[in-house]
Amino acid sequence: MPSKPRIRFYGGDQLRNEAGFAIGTLCVMAKKPRQFGLHRLSRVLDGHRLVASDRSFRLLVFAANGEDP
Repeated sequence: MPSKPRIRFYGGDQLRNEAGFAIGTLCVMAKKPRQFGLHRLSRVLDGHRLVASDRSFRLLVFAANGEDP
């Protein structure tokens, strides 16, 4: 990279499926410092749940078809 990414804000958490297994990470990055209030946290958690459930669904489809993800 020709220059530093200059990340000033980073927030992340593990994605887990319904069985509690870690299946990935969801993160949010920004070039400006951020305050993380309850409203913004709620929106990130909604996205977190959506990504985890979508990923679990895709894994089930692959397994049902006898395919590797």
